[in-house]
Amino acid sequence: MGRLAAEAATKGSYDETIVLARWAAAIDDLVRPSSNPAEPFPASSSPLKGGARAGQERLAKRLRRPGRAGHRSRGRVENHSDYPRFERRGSDLIKIGWSKRDKREYEQKAPKTVIDRLARELGRRAGSAAPIATDDLLPAIGMVDGRDVPTYQVYVALAWFRTRGVVEAVGRQGYRILAKDIMREIEPIWGAL
Repeated sequence: MGRLAAEAATKGSYDETIVLARWAAAIDDLVRPSSNPAEPFPASSSPLKGGARAGQERLAKRLRRPGRAGHRSRGRVENHSDYPRFERRGSDLIKIGWSKRDKREYEQKAPKTVIDRLARELGRRAGSAAPIATDDLLPAIGMVDGRDVPTYQVYVALAWFRTRGVVEAVGRQGYRILAKDIMREIEPIWGAL
């Protein structure tokens, strides 16, 4: 069971890893001898207590119970404040985020051309005290390779700019520009990614 869980974790199948770890913990509780030689199973998980059917029901309940393997007090702490993270793959910026709904990481990417266009457009508007709405930025960025730039790519770039202190979000109003020369600010951090 432990080998299967390790293989699943290596492949990145974290949901599968959690299920396998829960199974292993429940089975371990059923077969681990207690410290009392007269009682071969711990009283809390004895398959004989209450009959075989009751033992099966307790095992099934333990396997369904959330948090057995991933319970916070057991050492597995998912620190969602570590997200988003950014890395570079070739000429693409990769945003690694955490999906609350799916409870797993996801990736989005934006090409360097979109980042540069957004940086130039923000630089052009740098003197404005009013927040800039994303809807106002999209037409200015235009097209890349004959296609409209997908909105999510602009948001990936803006999220990276936010983590680098280039812009700040102003509620739902948009973004305030914090850097004077955005291109000069982002080039060294792009190179360091």
